[in-house]
Amino acid sequence: MQGRFYCRVLVKNLSHLKEDEFTSFCFENGADGVYEDLAFTQPDLVYQAEAKHADRINVNIIFAQQPPENFFLKLESEFLEIKFERFKEENRDWLEEWKKGFEPFLFVEPFWIVPSWRETPK
Repeated sequence: MQGRFYCRVLVKNLSHLKEDEFTSFCFENGADGVYEDLAFTQPDLVYQAEAKHADRINVNIIFAQQPPENFFLKLESEFLEIKFERFKEENRDWLEEWKKGFEPFLFVEPFWIVPSWRETPK
């Protein structure tokens, strides 16, 4: 993305059954990215995380610049059940940002999966 800022649209209350249709709609209307706020549980670093499935989900749409107003009108008319909020956010180094959430984990004793930028837990 170019520029110092980008637009993020948080969409709430989207039916999980409409997620594929919604994602296609967003990309067809100029979105640069779409991602779900995925809820999960992970009791500790030893056990695999499990996604919590829900009938209604929250999804973020990313635009390099503010989308035209008609995008929001079409969004509301296509997906009647949703609510949305717009945010202007400062661009970040996304190649570094994703690393923050990657924690080492025990694969099977004594083997750990550890990203190259982290230390192996003792």
